[in-house]
Amino acid sequence: MATRSIPLYHEQHRLHSKMAIRYYQTYRFATPSPISVLDVGCSTGNFLLEFATQYHEDSSLPQELKLVALDPSFEMCTKCADKLEGYDLEIAVKDASYLSEFSRQFEIINLSYVYQFVPIHKRAGIFADLYRATRSGGLVFFSQKFTHCDNSLPSSLIDSVVQGLYVDFRLGNGYTMQEIEAKTNALKNSMWLQNDTDFVGQLGAAGFRVYPLTRWLSFGSYVALKP
Repeated sequence: MATRSIPLYHEQHRLHSKMAIRYYQTYRFATPSPISVLDVGCSTGNFLLEFATQYHEDSSLPQELKLVALDPSFEMCTKCADKLEGYDLEIAVKDASYLSEFSRQFEIINLSYVYQFVPIHKRAGIFADLYRATRSGGLVFFSQKFTHCDNSLPSSLIDSVVQGLYVDFRLGNGYTMQEIEAKTNALKNSMWLQNDTDFVGQLGAAGFRVYPLTRWLSFGSYVALKP
């Protein structure tokens, strides 16, 4: 389902996992073992499985790996636990607000299409919690949908064209216009998009250094480094 509506879904998981592992290979002298990886909004566990698979393919890395997963859906957590059976996995039926409860710090944190569902007024607090939960030198990966709007007419026109192209993408993946319209209406009051400038600015204000990674129309990913 996700691959039909989210461009580069699996490609982002593969790229982010490879980048995190290569970064760890280079700077692991400052990182304890086992390393801890947190997936906020884990869904069925695709990112953690991709990361763990790539990680264990490299015999030069310490084989101890701690995986932690959060998702507000019990069904998703159950599927994640099944998919990652045999791994050192801790899982909780919690949303992003649970970040404030962690006393430990993580080397790698992932948020795939989670942040856009956090109300605007709660985002600064979530970023502060993420900063506290990230070990110094650690990485936080974000994948999400953005808007091109910046309250100017030209940006609104561009955003309208981009959204039309996204409709074409979903039609090409088997959705009907009726399904697309129903999904759009269902998300209208539960998804709040930001433009890149505001998003990067908020992360920077929380203390992170932010770098763009991938982009397909409105869908993109960033990595945030805690100095």
